[in-house]
Amino acid sequence: DEPVAQPRKEMSPFDALALAKESQLTNTPFLLRNKLRSATRVVDALEKVKGATGEQITLSLNKLHVECKIKRERAIRATVGWRFMVFFLLYAVVLTMQRNAVRGEAFTFGIFNYYINSRFYSPRTSRPGTFPTQFTPEGGCRGFLGEPSSEGCQIPPGELKSFRDLVTMEDLWDWLQLHLLSKFYISHEYNGEPFAEADVQTLNYRSKSMGGFRMTQKRMSPGSVTKADLGGRCWSFNDGEIREFTPTCFDSLSLCQDGMCLFGAEDKSPFGTFLDPEKYKFQEYDVGSKQLGVKETGFIEFFPHVDRSEADQKMAEIKADRWLDKASQWLRMDLSFLNSNERLILVLRIVVHMDNKGFMQPIVVSDVTQVVWYNFENYLDIIRIILEACVLVAWVMQIWTAFLVVWDKRKERKCTWRDAMRYYFTDERHSWVQDMLLLIFLLIFILWFVVIADPLKGNIDVHPQFMDWGGGQPLFLTQVSNFERTYFLINGVACILFVLRMLQIAKVNPRFSLLSESLDSMKGRLFNFAIVMFILLIFFTMQAMVMFGDKLPVFADFGYSFVAVVQILIGSGGSEPDETRSRRGGGFGALRPVDYPQIKQVAPGSAWLFYYPFVFMMVFVVVNITIAIIGEAYVRVKRARDPKNPEFNLCPSEALAGKPTPILRQISRGLSRRFGRILRKEKNVERKKEDILAMIVKLPVWIDRDCCSVGDLADVAGPLGFTRESVMWLTTRYPVVVNNEGTLKELLVKRTPPPPTVSQQLEHVTASVEELVNTQAGIHAKLDLLIRMATL
Repeated sequence: DEPVAQPRKEMSPFDALALAKESQLTNTPFLLRNKLRSATRVVDALEKVKGATGEQITLSLNKLHVECKIKRERAIRATVGWRFMVFFLLYAVVLTMQRNAVRGEAFTFGIFNYYINSRFYSPRTSRPGTFPTQFTPEGGCRGFLGEPSSEGCQIPPGELKSFRDLVTMEDLWDWLQLHLLSKFYISHEYNGEPFAEADVQTLNYRSKSMGGFRMTQKRMSPGSVTKADLGGRCWSFNDGEIREFTPTCFDSLSLCQDGMCLFGAEDKSPFGTFLDPEKYKFQEYDVGSKQLGVKETGFIEFFPHVDRSEADQKMAEIKADRWLDKASQWLRMDLSFLNSNERLILVLRIVVHMDNKGFMQPIVVSDVTQVVWYNFENYLDIIRIILEACVLVAWVMQIWTAFLVVWDKRKERKCTWRDAMRYYFTDERHSWVQDMLLLIFLLIFILWFVVIADPLKGNIDVHPQFMDWGGGQPLFLTQVSNFERTYFLINGVACILFVLRMLQIAKVNPRFSLLSESLDSMKGRLFNFAIVMFILLIFFTMQAMVMFGDKLPVFADFGYSFVAVVQILIGSGGSEPDETRSRRGGGFGALRPVDYPQIKQVAPGSAWLFYYPFVFMMVFVVVNITIAIIGEAYVRVKRARDPKNPEFNLCPSEALAGKPTPILRQISRGLSRRFGRILRKEKNVERKKEDILAMIVKLPVWIDRDCCSVGDLADVAGPLGFTRESVMWLTTRYPVVVNNEGTLKELLVKRTPPPPTVSQQLEHVTASVEELVNTQAGIHAKLDLLIRMATL
């Protein structure tokens, strides 16, 4: 038997250096000889490339390493991606079914149109000429509501107003008495026939009031001219004779909620009339779980369920008693409605903030909740609970996958759980967005359990005409609505995290990853520039507040002013000078966007001083630089897709094709290889990308990683679990790593030493002459020594 030829080992750098010293070779000629030897292997492979078969085929292990590494990362992202998409689709369907946005919005819109958007005729107005038609075609006069009148032509001043048009306290009382009471108490059909007992208080035959409404106010303690009766900061804001002119002033209550106001000293002392000074007392109601301590506080007045006359008397009484006076700063009307057709409850909060600046801020807040969340006689609820269980299972699988990664780190590195967690967080494939999303979902599941298990909703007593809680306590749905509002708010945060996670997973395909890679490329410069942009916006916001804050309400507050400046920047401001665009009614809730025409209308001489510098600096400079930063990042990422670019970062197979792999082809190939492996005959010789990468890392250093024959690789990779059939399979599975004539010529050009330059030739001649001179001097020295010895 002929001995098997062993592959010739290349010397290590240390052995080569030692040999160079022993043979008295300089470093440069030795390295040159080593480089020529590697080029000789390329020449031999180039001579055999046309007829090379079997073990004579040469491979590029570096290309194989890059190809397997990139495709392995994409495969991991694809696996995570399809699981994530299934998780997201289940979650989106469940959240949509829970929210009932279409039905809830229609329910809310109907109530809004009925109470908030509808108008009433107010006999008081600051614009008496706004009544639409004062005279009939016959020349007669019209009355308050436009009906023909024969009692003279004295048309009382009046105006059509809605809730958002309230400006004065008189407007508020007119709305309460003329509009709210008449709209709330419904007892007759449109033809005058009385409703059946069960249909009283039903709007449009669909939405029924769950009981009488209530009014809650919060009051501020007054200051006075005596220092002992200080109410707060108001005293220190007024000095000298101003205190004699305005002997009483009030601090401001702000950010008032159901139970308290976050800022300001709330007055809880009783008040009333001259005969009954303590008629109206501060009240507290437990409206939530006792463990949470949720309370409804304030001066609360309850109105009857169905008795309109009693409600009129009560409203007239509190108006006569001046229940709302100069100490009142916050008023809320609470109404609850049930739509049995859609199984929905609407909690409507109508708020009026009576600001110390002298205007009223009307605000409307609503929440829609379901009567019962799970009705197993309804197939939609059955489908939803099945999908909710699937979402829970998907979340548990995500947690389990993360746990397995930590377990593998601990098992691989033989460390503690703490160190394994540290390795998990520092891994290059780790995603903080994914961890935050899993934690957010833990909070979502807890809140959902609280929502569906809320005992307050299950403790409601139902009567033919109203509902209350057990024991006759008034019905407060504050905790129910707050829990559900918080639940859907947290889900909104989760949707943002889903978007960020989707951008990370989009890197599974080069064509899909343009957006995410562009964001990664520009995030540093864009963040730094965004800081400068934000500072400039603050400066222009302050300029607008200083110049126009007393003329336009949108510039009177920093927050609203900042929003108005951003609206001008993006071009969503007003276009025509119109009074209703700057403020409708008395509240900030009805503010309108402004632009140069509105600013010029109130400040014709100074509007340009703000507008033109703002447009030049922010629109022509800042916005265009921002667009340039984004465009540059996109172009840089796009150029990296060009195989001729030195920064090319795709697979060698994509470089050979000249374009990234289409997503549909990537999906079809992945499915065919995953599910077709069972039917393929060569499944025993196939190897995973992880095994190929591990094999390449463990190869000895003397293996030529750019020009290695199949035979040499099979001899070395045999102990690593790769048979000759497996190595041959690599050439068919990854044909791009097989060296052809073109790649070998390119490799030969890289390995062939360049011809010496003139300076290198002169250095070589100089070194040779010096060596010759030194040798001659040594010979002369030895001759002199011999002559002396012979003479002696």
